[in-house]
Amino acid sequence: MCSKKGYLWIFPEKSQFRITSGQQVMASYAENGRSGEHFFCPSCGTGIMAKDHMIQEGESNIAVNARALFGVNPFTLEFKVRDSPYDSESVSAPFHGQLPKASGDNLKLYTGGCYCGAVTIAVKLNPLSDVEIKEDNCSICQRNANICIYPHRDNVSIHGAENISEYLFQRQFNGHCFCRWHWMAFQLGVSDVEALLILFKGVLTPTHTPVHLVGNSS
Repeated sequence: MCSKKGYLWIFPEKSQFRITSGQQVMASYAENGRSGEHFFCPSCGTGIMAKDHMIQEGESNIAVNARALFGVNPFTLEFKVRDSPYDSESVSAPFHGQLPKASGDNLKLYTGGCYCGAVTIAVKLNPLSDVEIKEDNCSICQRNANICIYPHRDNVSIHGAENISEYLFQRQFNGHCFCRWHWMAFQLGVSDVEALLILFKGVLTPTHTPVHLVGNSS
């Protein structure tokens, strides 16, 4: 889950942590209690914090997603990677829907989806070495660690659309979509062009490495 959502955890002591608003409306997700409990905003899907997740000796049982903190630029943070005992089991559910309509000699099928498997996605693309993959610094993309590709609609199929929630804000130009059960963002629809913005982390498993990654990281 952490690799799909791009979490940057910090572990404050209880005396250093306080929820200032919204505690009553936060949603949570726990997978059989094996990896703690994760808390999210049910409106926009932003991951806020977790309890009893990846705790090491001497640390608080509270983890806060640094991406959700005001005034923090995640592109400037230094961090270390912690190996999860569950990485080998973090595999997206198989795609059982109708495959994309697009055809072409160079197209390759990529499948993936959200963490709980309620929503799965299939995308036909040129090899990823030839695909532009973008990460930008808009407010919601920073919070959700969005890394996007831009396929045509005919190159994309989604299964489990009934499990999708959509968040619209400001001009309501882009709909940020996420799994309503554990708030994993994976797709953004663009209203006036025949294209979709697909979150790279939602389409591909964590073993894939982004290539041709461009974006404003200032």
